[in-house]
Amino acid sequence: MSVPTDPDDLDFGATLKGLRPELRMFDRYTLSRQLGRGGMGVVWLGYDERLHREVALKFLPEMVQGDVVSLDELREETTRSLALTHPNIVRIHDLAEEAGIAAIVMEYVAGRTLSELRVPKPGKVFEVPEITTWIEQLCAALTYAHGRKIVHRDLKPSNLMIDGEGL
Repeated sequence: MSVPTDPDDLDFGATLKGLRPELRMFDRYTLSRQLGRGGMGVVWLGYDERLHREVALKFLPEMVQGDVVSLDELREETTRSLALTHPNIVRIHDLAEEAGIAAIVMEYVAGRTLSELRVPKPGKVFEVPEITTWIEQLCAALTYAHGRKIVHRDLKPSNLMIDGEGL
């Protein structure tokens, strides 16, 4: 079996095609704009109408939504992640499901990924003094999560965000 490595090769089906700004999802979230997409889904900025705050919704591709084992593992992982409270870990709020579509609802971080931030750098590489604080924060977050038996499983620059304060 071959697994596509390019996100553009994945069949997001309705996950990508059916989402649009102002769409109300899961009887509570109104979508604003697409924030990004990758191998495990499409991320949208949404507004939680019950709690009156912005959230990020990561919609899962149809190939994951239709896989009973993958969804079960995701539910278990989401349940474990709900207990994580650390300043350097994005907070998970819920796994929302309805009518054949699923999304991980999480804290919205207004910022940019390390992948985005390195683009203008010479050779697309950070200097050590630029990343020292970020590496310390990453190590603290990983130590905290691993101490609770949670592993990220997809740690890479495009999944590491730096907020508006540079943290």
